[in-house]
Amino acid sequence: MGMTMTQKILAAHAGLDSVVAGQLIEAKLDVVMANDITGPMAVPVFHKMADKVFDKDKVVLVPDHFTPNKDIKSAENSKSIREFSKCQCLTHYFEIGQMGIEHAILPEKGIVVAGECIIGADSHTCTYGALGAFSTGVGTTDIATGTNKIVLNVAGNEAISIEQQNALDAALSEKYPESKIELSESNNVQPFIGARFLRKSLIGLAIALVLIVIYVWIRFKQISGLSAGVMALLALLHDCLVVFFAFVVFKMPLNDNFIAVLLTIVGFSVNDTIIIYDRIRENKINAKH
Repeated sequence: MGMTMTQKILAAHAGLDSVVAGQLIEAKLDVVMANDITGPMAVPVFHKMADKVFDKDKVVLVPDHFTPNKDIKSAENSKSIREFSKCQCLTHYFEIGQMGIEHAILPEKGIVVAGECIIGADSHTCTYGALGAFSTGVGTTDIATGTNKIVLNVAGNEAISIEQQNALDAALSEKYPESKIELSESNNVQPFIGARFLRKSLIGLAIALVLIVIYVWIRFKQISGLSAGVMALLALLHDCLVVFFAFVVFKMPLNDNFIAVLLTIVGFSVNDTIIIYDRIRENKINAKH
């Protein structure tokens, strides 16, 4: 059964294949936002749970409603989030001269984009749905819990046992008694998953290469047939290696951009080879006449 845009975004951020109405999930957040009214009330709650925000690039504070300040209380509120932002080294804090309507600033600055999962201590946070994001307003103190999550990655040949997990929880709770630490999820990633993925990928690649050879063989059997298909694969390998070594020589990371470039080169390489073969076939036909 198909999913709505909201369901797809929530499923992706929860690491699930699908979600349904009424299901309880724990989704990773791309943006946690508060303003000069809700932020000052959330800061004390946060300090009772943790010392550092989960990601200084994803927590956004915007002086909005009473900035420039209309009275002493408004100034104290702005001072509170200013000091918190500096203490936490937040990337996105908009000081006087940059502040304004929070729900206009975030899209304008590129902080909010399509496909993201966002919460904000303001009822108008749902505005970002117009940009293709999932966004919702939450309570003033609820926003504090959205800024605090500890992720522990344990490397090894075996997953840690339940007893070890309980011992770790107890040690953290003893060290930080006011933080109310609890285990939200535990995942075990074993190497067989990567091996299975590699095996399926190689099988898919082999099938694709065979189909390319067969296609070129049948379509251009008038010029060289099978050898034309083999040479098309060699040309494809050459083009991919050029891209790979270019990334290596210039010390560019082999990330999503590399995959995108490689897929583009693959498409153009095969297409250009077919066009060249087509011209050769036409020239041979014309030469006979």
